[in-house]
Amino acid sequence: MIGDTVSRRYAKALIALVKKTGNYEEIGKELKDFADLIEGDSNLKDILYNPTINLNLKKDLLTLLIQETNPSFLTANFLRLLLDKGRLRNLPVIAEIFEELAFEALNKARALVKTPLPLKVHEAEFLRLKLEELTNKEIVLEANADPSLIGGIFVQIGSTIYDGTIKGQMEGLKERLIGRGGA
Repeated sequence: MIGDTVSRRYAKALIALVKKTGNYEEIGKELKDFADLIEGDSNLKDILYNPTINLNLKKDLLTLLIQETNPSFLTANFLRLLLDKGRLRNLPVIAEIFEELAFEALNKARALVKTPLPLKVHEAEFLRLKLEELTNKEIVLEANADPSLIGGIFVQIGSTIYDGTIKGQMEGLKERLIGRGGA
């Protein structure tokens, strides 16, 4: 919880800097890519996240990684700041929060969609357009097939859920029947 609060502060500070240039997507991708790079390599994690390892050694390693990946000046300085403040281990959460805040700034929303069968391209596009009408936001659609749904569609945008699945309807019916039977 405290880590999330700290991560949110760093993400908000970075968003404030990025507002000047508007390159939210570039910075967001660089943060995510760098977080994935570190999280995907146990040796990097062991060195960069370990508070007992000499800071200068970690700075040298980070400099090499920055030279290798060539992120923007802003991202590189932000990564150095996180290392200096002992917060580099928060990078994955910071990247997630940054993406959320960037989506807000760009009037975008992510829609997580589940259907029993994979959506065809034209179905996904039709759904995306309908969700954009509903939310008045640009929708980034993430569609996944989930055969356990039996039929229908499940959509989550932020904390709002639209459950039109047969499985969801059956669970709702079960709850209503149990509620009546126990009364």
